[in-house]
Amino acid sequence: MRFNFDAYNRVYPPVKEVPHEPIDSAVDTFKPTEDEIEAKKEQDVAPGGTDEPAEDVTPGESPNKEDNNNE
Repeated sequence: MRFNFDAYNRVYPPVKEVPHEPIDSAVDTFKPTEDEIEAKKEQDVAPGGTDEPAEDVTPGESPNKEDNNNE
């Protein structure tokens, strides 16, 4: 048995793609104020008031290599 492409097109006609207007996004035009930038920087600073960001520590790992007793 052969596939009848004409019968298939009559039952399931090809769908023409409808052009869509671009979606406006608030993310594309977002400009944070200086206060918001400063607040974000304060969140990134480690507790204790230093100006350096907190170290990224993986779970189960001590921030100080000497304190890691798992080895």
